[in-house]
Amino acid sequence: MAAPDLYQIPSLLLCTALLVLLLASIEAGHAAGRRTREDDWEASSGAFLTLASAAMALLGLLLAFSFSMAVARFEARQAVILKEANIIGTTYLRADFLQPELAGQFKSALRGFADERIAYHLTLHDSPEQQASMSRAQAIQAQLWTTVTRVENYQEPKAMRLSLLVASVNDLIDVTAERQFVLDNHVPQAVIWMVFAVTLVAGAMGGYAFGAKRQRNWLAVAGFALMISIVVYTILDLDRPRRGLIQVDQKPMLDLKASLRSS
Repeated sequence: MAAPDLYQIPSLLLCTALLVLLLASIEAGHAAGRRTREDDWEASSGAFLTLASAAMALLGLLLAFSFSMAVARFEARQAVILKEANIIGTTYLRADFLQPELAGQFKSALRGFADERIAYHLTLHDSPEQQASMSRAQAIQAQLWTTVTRVENYQEPKAMRLSLLVASVNDLIDVTAERQFVLDNHVPQAVIWMVFAVTLVAGAMGGYAFGAKRQRNWLAVAGFALMISIVVYTILDLDRPRRGLIQVDQKPMLDLKASLRSS
């Protein structure tokens, strides 16, 4: 049976499940530890605590690695929005190379394209509205490309202006694909599964040590479980730019939209 797609499960639900499972694993480890004879624990405690410390260190390393991957992807998504806004703005300025009657139509299409790119971000992931917005944006791209590839549409001197405007529209098409790629480029699910597995194992080992010593500290246990769950939630939230608390800032596109409407 295939593993569930973690990206389709809400982050809060995943982290709540992790919190419950982590507390359960600590309690299970504690129960197993209490069944250990004190003589056996004294004989093996040094080696066990070394392994438990290694498991905790591995968990910390995995969390740091996963957090770094999520932040890098979040920053890439933010950067490509600024890049797309700049390319649209440059293309809008170069529309003046066209014949006056075409320049107005071209700029109007670009304003519609900017609106669609903003709307695309605001739609739900994999929703019909998202697909419809992408289809409309691609139709506008095709319209723009048809316009710029016709030499007779330009003012003199045509050769230089043709190359500049064609390059801008080509960049416009390319950056749309780039933005889609960085949007879909998530932290690998294998890494998230590994974080979950190591978290539960480390928790069970810590609980076992408490049980073998016939001790219990609910404050330490709850604090550890809560901190791990919060860190994992942050990693997942960074990796889901359309959901959760941490959102990719659309200010460059909104500022562009305002400037295009006022020009």
